[in-house]
Amino acid sequence: MRCLKIHCGDPAETSTSSFTCFILPFAYKPELITPLHPPEKCYLPFEIPNLDWREKYLTEETANVLFNQAKWFELEEGGYNHLKTFRIKQGKDDEGKDRTCEVRCRPPRLVLFEWPDENRITEKSDNGKTDYDLLQTGMLIVELYFGECRDVFFEDLLWLNELFRYWQKPYQEHDHGPPEKYMDFFKDAGFIKFEDHYLTRWTKLLEPLVKLGDKYISLIPDLSDNDWRVHADSRAYVWTAAVLEKGGNSLRDFFNMPGAPACRFGHWIKLLNVDQPEESELSTHGSTQFERTWADKHTYKRWEEYGTFYGYNYHCGAMLAPQKKANGLPLCRHFREIYLDQALLLLYLRVTLFRFSKVLHEISVGARKDNGHDKTEEWSDRFKKLRWDFSLFTNLYQYPLLSNHQQSLEMYSIARAAMDVDDLFREVQQEIHGCEEHLANRQMEKISQLTARLTVVATGGLVFALAHGLPSFMESADKFDFDKPSGPSVLFYLGSVVLFFGIIAVIIYNSKELTRYFQRLADKDPYGGCPDNDRNK
Repeated sequence: MRCLKIHCGDPAETSTSSFTCFILPFAYKPELITPLHPPEKCYLPFEIPNLDWREKYLTEETANVLFNQAKWFELEEGGYNHLKTFRIKQGKDDEGKDRTCEVRCRPPRLVLFEWPDENRITEKSDNGKTDYDLLQTGMLIVELYFGECRDVFFEDLLWLNELFRYWQKPYQEHDHGPPEKYMDFFKDAGFIKFEDHYLTRWTKLLEPLVKLGDKYISLIPDLSDNDWRVHADSRAYVWTAAVLEKGGNSLRDFFNMPGAPACRFGHWIKLLNVDQPEESELSTHGSTQFERTWADKHTYKRWEEYGTFYGYNYHCGAMLAPQKKANGLPLCRHFREIYLDQALLLLYLRVTLFRFSKVLHEISVGARKDNGHDKTEEWSDRFKKLRWDFSLFTNLYQYPLLSNHQQSLEMYSIARAAMDVDDLFREVQQEIHGCEEHLANRQMEKISQLTARLTVVATGGLVFALAHGLPSFMESADKFDFDKPSGPSVLFYLGSVVLFFGIIAVIIYNSKELTRYFQRLADKDPYGGCPDNDRNK
């Protein structure tokens, strides 16, 4: 029998309800569309709740990139019927009957970073090629919660988080093999009727157009093309809040562990790592030393003793909170809004860094295939463009300070370390700068070699010109009648011209060897390698 009940309801209305936001990053390219008929479902501009308060919580530059340079949208009614309400099967109740829980979905939202000026959005080009801007990354947010019912338990939330988050099948037998609960769990959900009940449930939310005034804008030119898939994980990012009557203290009371840290509770570990529960609450509570050490590292401890746990890793952010407001503060609303804002910025950083790394790989594969063909200038131009984009990305999003609130900075520090943002940034930065500088040096080397070869040619031409002009200074020069040139004089000058061009051709052909010869002469020790004390003799 389960005993750890969670508080349910619409989190937008109660501010004390359990919920989970599943976030799928994607690349977008806005293009004007002229539909034959007005679409039944569109994304409309979303009025961000408590915007003034959320802006003031961040520094001016971070608030600007999140709320001004990014565009927020919400899907109209009817655009998410396959998710709006469905039931999940959860074994048997105390009377032996099938137990189900109702899951509801709030209108899906989009947060589109680096939204362009609307006057610059044009219709799709005819070149058949889609060039995505590396800084234009969108976030699809699907928020689920349990309907008002008496018997929804902590384990129900764990199962929902673990099984719903997949947008790609993690392994071949996942939907029909272990965990065997997948198809059974979502038996009554509309998306199970889809041929691909993983990806399709998400792409159906990316199909609708964006409506701005009287303009319709598509975000992804071709969903069948994999270029929009930029999330380096088969799972969506999970942002989850479990609300118990007394939060973490409910776990302490239930397992008779007063004052125990968060990392001692298997329920918290599984919530934070998005793991499925075990058969009983006691077995779910169990954990290994490795798990406890991991959870301790990823838990924010400021409010731990009061029963409010926060934690972060690269695929999840979690909160376990009491139902009663702490000091009058709506903790769930904070977690659902201002702390989610910070997580979106970090997730954007992480995903965009992976996008830069992917382009580096593509350029390198192309350069490898062109081995033996001199395309240094072409690859150099691509690396220069990549470095310029990365510089803009760095200036816009590598801010020195996120917020002026101490708790925000402390939580942000843990989340940033958990997402490996700094290590990823340094690695990608070194790769981009190293490749671009190497190619630039190669071009400079080619220019230097060309300059040296031209110098040899010019030197040869100068020597010949001086030699050719020498007869005019000779006493015998008056023998040549230039007004009435004789045969010998014509042959002389024609021969000299032919000889001149012949010498120049030979010099050009051998300029590389001549350059090396002159370089060796320049490097030669004029003293023949004799000791220093003999050089003045």
